[in-house]
Amino acid sequence: MGLPVTVYRWDDDGAPQLPTSGAKPSEIIAILKACLVNGYGTKTPLGWSIPFENAVDNKIAFRNSLTEGSGGFVQFWDRSGIDSVNGILAFKSCQSMTALDAFFPDGSMGAINASNNMYKWVVIGTIRAFYLIIANMSVTTMAAGTYFSVCSFFGDYIPSINTDTEKFISSTFSLSDVTSIAWNKCMGGLEAGSWIFNGMYDTDGGGTRKQHYIQTTYPTSYSTARNTVSALGITVAQSLLKGGNDVTVSDRNGSRLVESIVQPFIRGAIPGLYQFAEIGYSNSLWPVIETVGDSNYWMIRQAHNGACCMAIKMDEW
Repeated sequence: MGLPVTVYRWDDDGAPQLPTSGAKPSEIIAILKACLVNGYGTKTPLGWSIPFENAVDNKIAFRNSLTEGSGGFVQFWDRSGIDSVNGILAFKSCQSMTALDAFFPDGSMGAINASNNMYKWVVIGTIRAFYLIIANMSVTTMAAGTYFSVCSFFGDYIPSINTDTEKFISSTFSLSDVTSIAWNKCMGGLEAGSWIFNGMYDTDGGGTRKQHYIQTTYPTSYSTARNTVSALGITVAQSLLKGGNDVTVSDRNGSRLVESIVQPFIRGAIPGLYQFAEIGYSNSLWPVIETVGDSNYWMIRQAHNGACCMAIKMDEW
């Protein structure tokens, strides 16, 4: 049985706000604290905790539920240390922490920011995982052009191996540390086979950090524009987390990935991330919510000229 999902938005009563002219890292942290831990207005928080914080230096670690989740961690911090407008907010996830900057195992760093016209934010999540969206309103359509927007995942995925010790992840979009942002380094820049969840070790915690990929059921492309939505919503499939692109590659023990239990070819599923068989909405105004049966889906903006087909389920994961 899935967990109930809560959607937090910039236009909720009492919601914290980002300035239209560019935000400081501390202002993004304030939104995360409000949604994950403190709540605002009539909205209750997701139920995460703050095990470590240095408010002076704008460093904070969030932890998901120990009972409903893995108890994993993600730390956010101001890379410049001066809390400047448009400043980079770095993040890194791990399975265990003993203090700020003490990550075990140590993974790769991601980066986000909120620059000019990035003030409409959304958090969609549970006590186990969440998506952070900060839309760049320099373009108002679902096809977002080459403007950077934030759309990132943090939390537990659904493992295919029950003994997987590496459940808590974040979408870093690079195997090495990310120090700058780019328009295609977000979920809106996904194409079929995109690598997105990186710095992941084997299911037993061993081996080296490896790239992991989104396994989509249907083709995607941020270079293709399409406005029609006539068939959208007929077929929807959950997106998978893939451990490689070649089933004949062997893991560190000599087993092919298709047979591996330490580096399985299908590592698991991404909670809440779905794909529609039909693409569309290029010229529709953001945001778009699609209803299929009894469930609602938040359509993810596609970068460049792209038509949209990726979505976040808004009801239960």
